[in-house]
Amino acid sequence: MPEASDPSAAPDTEELVIALMQMLCARRRIGMAAAAKRLGLRQSQMERLLLLLCEDGDLGGLGFVQRHEQRGRMLLTLSPKGEALCIKAQAKE
Repeated sequence: MPEASDPSAAPDTEELVIALMQMLCARRRIGMAAAAKRLGLRQSQMERLLLLLCEDGDLGGLGFVQRHEQRGRMLLTLSPKGEALCIKAQAKE
């Protein structure tokens, strides 16, 4: 088993993006903590993944995922752009 400091042990970003998008396409909404747990990510790793997938005016991002706080819990949903991507992917299947 690779050690934690071994770069080859780190999950591939592309695989994580695909896994999270598949999760959201299937469920449309998931708690951020639950998504991180399913992906095997620490909070900081999940935050970095969301920087890539969410849209932030200052930092950029792909704009496929949105964050919403509900009763102190951070929820992830697909943005309209993310929903369009899911529909397109499902049509190819």
